[in-house]
Amino acid sequence: MTFSEKIIPLRKDIDELDRELLKILKRRFKVVQKVWKLKKEYNIKPLDEARWQEVIKNIRNKAEDEKINPDFIEDLWNLIHKEALKLEE
Repeated sequence: MTFSEKIIPLRKDIDELDRELLKILKRRFKVVQKVWKLKKEYNIKPLDEARWQEVIKNIRNKAEDEKINPDFIEDLWNLIHKEALKLEE
């Protein structure tokens, strides 16, 4: 079996996982919008720093458990959070 024949199914797997990640992000942002509406109703600021620090701590721990670079995961979560805050503006 050639390299090309071996890599095609792996690339298809990556493409499918990418589609799943996008669907999950879309669902997450929909929930963020619901949170924003609730916060707005109760006149609460978009950023809850204590909650965010808890999220980062937990996700770093989970990343370590899964043998994924926790610095990478924190950077990724910070990007996701930055976009979520835009949705709350």
